[in-house]
Amino acid sequence: MNEQITIDGPAASGKSTLAKQVAKELDAYFINTGDMYRTLTWVAIERGIDIHQEIEKIVDLLGKVNIRYVIDHDKTLVLTCEGKAVIPEEIRAPHVTEKVSFVASIPEVREWLVARQRESAQLGLLVMEGRDIGTVVFPEANYKFFVTASPMVRAKRRLAQDGEVPEGTTVEKVASDIAKRDELDSNRKISPLKKADDALFVDTSDLTVAQAADKIVEHVRQKQSAVHA
Repeated sequence: MNEQITIDGPAASGKSTLAKQVAKELDAYFINTGDMYRTLTWVAIERGIDIHQEIEKIVDLLGKVNIRYVIDHDKTLVLTCEGKAVIPEEIRAPHVTEKVSFVASIPEVREWLVARQRESAQLGLLVMEGRDIGTVVFPEANYKFFVTASPMVRAKRRLAQDGEVPEGTTVEKVASDIAKRDELDSNRKISPLKKADDALFVDTSDLTVAQAADKIVEHVRQKQSAVHA
């Protein structure tokens, strides 16, 4: 588990795009843990569960639904739910996005999905991104990063993502929603969003994806040389 690469950060910080690029350059698997929480949220909504009022029903789902990453026949990593590939457009719809942070704050949910995430280490070298990867999921990882960007940059990025927000939403509304998400993620009692003490801070506000990826890959390779020297 020590060899895993963890990338944490707040919503719309660019960490998913960045993590994909880093994984590609290091020939590693990419895992978006946020999509696992989104998938569970989507399942709960599809089954008619009132997210805020029926927490016990969400917890009950944990023993009945199978959400995990698997290696596909073409050697790619695929997020599955009940053995079927998850459809990104479904779990990233606005009505899921607005509820996922609440679902992710439920202690039993976090405990269950953290266990699934740790199991993924058996698949090989991972670049895993989320909000508590370097602090909770893989606290002993050798390569940790905390990625963020300015509030306005993050709002513009979220607004530019197809299907993430309702049509006609303003950048100010997106910025407000992101601020609320940050507050909930940072102040929850279980696995709050925070930078691991030994994580490298990366501000992507003024960096292209390629520039930010180069910075992370260079750091990983330098540290790999030192660790394995």
